[in-house]
Amino acid sequence: MNRRERILQVLTENGITGGMDASALVRLTGIDRANISRELNTLVREGKLIKLSGRPVKYFLYGTGPLHEDADETDQREEFCFIMGEDGPLSVQVGQAKAAILYPPKGLHTLLIGQTGVGKTTFAERMHAYAVHMKVISEKAEFVSFNCAEYAENSQLLLAQLFGYVKGAFTGADHEKTGLVDKAEGGILFLDEIHRLPAEGQEILFHLIDKGTYRRLGETENTHKGNVLIIGATTEDPEKALLATFIRRIPMTIKIPSLEELPTIMRLQLAESFFRSEQKNIGASIRVEKKVLLALLLYKCSGNIGQLKADIQLLCARGFLDYKLSGKDAVRVDVSMLQDYIEKGLVRKNQITDDVVEFIEHSQNEEVCYEDLLTSDPEEGVYTEITQKYNRYRERGRSNREIGEILSRDLESYIEELKQQYVGDDSPKDVIEENVMRVLDSRIYQPVKEILQFAEIKLERPISPKLRVGFALHINALIERIEKGIPIENQKVDEIIKQYPKEYKLAKIIGLLLEEEFKYKIPEEEIGFLTLFLCDDSTNTKAPKIGVVVITHGENTATGMAEFANALLGVRHCRALDMTIDSSVDALLEQAVEVVKQADEGKGVVLLVDMGSLRNFGEIISHKNHQKVVCVDMVSTLTVIEAVRKAVLGDITLEALGAYLRMVPFYANQFKKEEVSEEGICTIIATCISGQGSAKKIGEIVLQAIPEDVKPGIVIRHMNLEDARQGAALLEKEKIKNLKVIVGTVDLQIPGVPFISVDELLLNGGIRQIKSILGIDVGDIESGTSLDREILVNTLRGLLNYLDADKIIDLLKDTLNKISEELDLVITREIEIRYIVHVACMIERNLRGEVLPYKYLEEKKKQSRQLFSVIQKAMLSVEEMWAKEVPETEIAYLAEIIEKVPQRKKRVDYGN
Repeated sequence: MNRRERILQVLTENGITGGMDASALVRLTGIDRANISRELNTLVREGKLIKLSGRPVKYFLYGTGPLHEDADETDQREEFCFIMGEDGPLSVQVGQAKAAILYPPKGLHTLLIGQTGVGKTTFAERMHAYAVHMKVISEKAEFVSFNCAEYAENSQLLLAQLFGYVKGAFTGADHEKTGLVDKAEGGILFLDEIHRLPAEGQEILFHLIDKGTYRRLGETENTHKGNVLIIGATTEDPEKALLATFIRRIPMTIKIPSLEELPTIMRLQLAESFFRSEQKNIGASIRVEKKVLLALLLYKCSGNIGQLKADIQLLCARGFLDYKLSGKDAVRVDVSMLQDYIEKGLVRKNQITDDVVEFIEHSQNEEVCYEDLLTSDPEEGVYTEITQKYNRYRERGRSNREIGEILSRDLESYIEELKQQYVGDDSPKDVIEENVMRVLDSRIYQPVKEILQFAEIKLERPISPKLRVGFALHINALIERIEKGIPIENQKVDEIIKQYPKEYKLAKIIGLLLEEEFKYKIPEEEIGFLTLFLCDDSTNTKAPKIGVVVITHGENTATGMAEFANALLGVRHCRALDMTIDSSVDALLEQAVEVVKQADEGKGVVLLVDMGSLRNFGEIISHKNHQKVVCVDMVSTLTVIEAVRKAVLGDITLEALGAYLRMVPFYANQFKKEEVSEEGICTIIATCISGQGSAKKIGEIVLQAIPEDVKPGIVIRHMNLEDARQGAALLEKEKIKNLKVIVGTVDLQIPGVPFISVDELLLNGGIRQIKSILGIDVGDIESGTSLDREILVNTLRGLLNYLDADKIIDLLKDTLNKISEELDLVITREIEIRYIVHVACMIERNLRGEVLPYKYLEEKKKQSRQLFSVIQKAMLSVEEMWAKEVPETEIAYLAEIIEKVPQRKKRVDYGN
């Protein structure tokens, strides 16, 4: 008996119910540790054992012990078709999946690993179907799919989607909402691209997996039971992409092989199943040339099963078009229809030895026929669309040649849609935003990005990459228009308010944020335009649109602008013609007539040209084609981008788009600041412990209180506790001149420079003092003298973007009280306000993922061990409220504040 046989015998005799770990097997088999680990892994690969992660790792015989089904269930299992290849190349994976579903009492959480397009989603769906079939879960239990990549940049929105939220969890959360975990109760929650799940999301799932409970965003006391089986999917190495503590809680890992790793016979079975599916959709026989089948079996299919399916769909669509135009008796797919990268597969035919390929190559049949005698009408989709367009063009008297050219271009667009759906690992959102950075100043891009994150939280859905780009470009143009004093008209504001009240309300808030950021008044007309960017564009993809055509002088000039605009916005909407030095006007006009005709999607065409005779093309083409054409002769790359963006949105008429493009000069520029002589500049220093969160907000409050005509002469500098230790030497080093006042939570103790604390700023006429110091008329401003909760709430509302100021104050006071009681502190009004402002800003900063560094963290932890422990304990309610851990660096900054608070008793050493 060899080593593997001994292992199987011991497991059969001793490991039926609970499985066995490697140490127990070493003891019972007498095999040394190194060899037994190697043999166990081999048996797992052969599908004879199931390996369950955990501490310790346990091994089970497949089909026995806790994974054993009774006879009735076994019969049911054999009737159930899990997935193609389950009895062959995917037998191990299917065995693992079934074991995960049947493992008592509630199944095993599972991670699916594999390249893009290998079928991870389909595999997870089949696991759900199997669980229903085996009565492990109810027939009503849902399969809930969630793509983590869509929400990766906005952790609050991601957590709200997964777990739901309570009223008041964030600004705008005016009602309670359940999450996807609720929806998946008793069923399966599929987390696609799980490697994009942020650390805090993985940590919350720990609790759900370990305890079976969770809290909605914003909850501090209530908990909800969650009975869901989690299946994750990733293209990445989980050891590198996921937290180690999270991986340990996912005991089953299943690697789905790529198409190249599957045997040719299974690739043939997949191809034939896709052809049969298309045949049913078409409602006519499909005849596939033998060489086409060989090419599909041999070409390098980087997008795996998903791409193979897309490529076959495209071939059938091309064959169907030819079938409609030629009147053939069947849809025929031949080599001439193959794309180059598929046809290259035939070159590999003589380079490999494969029985399936040899059999097909030497078969007497030159084509394979897929047909169903009980054919039905074609399903809605590309085939119906081709049929409808074919019939429409025939009624208009178009020849088959003309119809073929037009519909062939439609198929090219179809190709791109399929590629977007199945091919490549790049996130379109990432690529598009990277492109945007090339044409926008970072001072526009960053604040707009933060505003969009806020908008996603309020709308409870992600904003599409196309609209994100459009929004950023629009703000770029908006600021420039305001600077140049160019008015904009939007006659439909009232209509927009009625149609999109929720989006309009949010647009008003965004307008205020933009005013605060860029210091310009945003007109009401612009609010209407901003509203349109917030509307969901996913439900209107088939609506009529304005076509965009660019024609310019120069080699590849128009083509380059069109391609850039299309790539930037993730579309294929803009068409182009280049007028080279040897082009004739007549020949170019003839081409333009046809291109403009094809570009019209129901609302006319905007024609963008540069100069000369091209300016007359619009009128001529409009007359020839009987189309609505508007010509704009101010073409530039950004003009093209803006034209495509607004045309694709479909929220504007052709005439309005033309006027819009002529009115606004779209080009990137730097913000122009009113020049002030160095001697005339006054400096105000805003301080806080870190020099970042609170200091910046305090600086904003001060700047808002200063009249517009005085602002150009004011410079706000932000400094921290480390700077305070350098005192006056820092002013010389930083060349800070004409320092008038220091305001905030840290006194830099600069001789001759007044300090206004944050509580004086907020409640005791601090703004009045600053204005007086700067020589600004203070008028009749009255200063308050008592701690007024309403004033503090209103002040915090000015500081915070997401949090509800009214809700957060009591929580923060409670954390301060806990610290005070533990350390017997004397809490004054000034200390309370400083603490509340600092912690509120810290929470928002933490929710955005902005972790502040602390230079001497380890040293601080050693010096203030007890204080660290007390503050961390007090912060537990904050962490529970927003489901996010407070970083140690933030604890260190809080320690700096608390250390300066007097104690009732003799001060103790916080390090003890």
